[in-house]
Amino acid sequence: MIRAATVAVAAALGACVHASAPPHAISGRLTPEYVSAFVSPAIEAGGPLVFATSPGGRYQPEIARRIMQLRIPTRVAAGHRVESMAAILFVMGGQRTLEDGASACFHRPHCVPSGTCSHEEESTNNEEIRQLLRQRGLPEWFVTRAMELEGRAVWCPARSQWHAVGVDAR
Repeated sequence: MIRAATVAVAAALGACVHASAPPHAISGRLTPEYVSAFVSPAIEAGGPLVFATSPGGRYQPEIARRIMQLRIPTRVAAGHRVESMAAILFVMGGQRTLEDGASACFHRPHCVPSGTCSHEEESTNNEEIRQLLRQRGLPEWFVTRAMELEGRAVWCPARSQWHAVGVDAR
């Protein structure tokens, strides 16, 4: 019953809940409305935040900072992939776990759909995200690799790279 209600509310907010997603998993596009309805309450409840497949969404630094401040545990469910803002939220967690077959991927910040913000805003977002990653304690090689991709390129760190930055990558 709760699962059906969650799916219905998420669908009304324009999010996609994957059939293989664990109950209460964060999945789909991270719009401000979805984050307000699902992510923020999970953070305030102490987590953990469980991510299923998500392409990310709008840059929301206040949510990332809150996850980091409260050291909320984060996890990407087995077989799922998160990108963009969802990957940033994942990496902000206190105890971070990538389950079997899961991945978290990064790209250079850009405005979607194209033309919704200026080049200056993209540059500001890029620098703010770099600072967040550094504040989380990620080494400069990781920050550089995640944020200096060309065009629409995506980087999904290998398990060994995740282990090197303290992520439990099974």
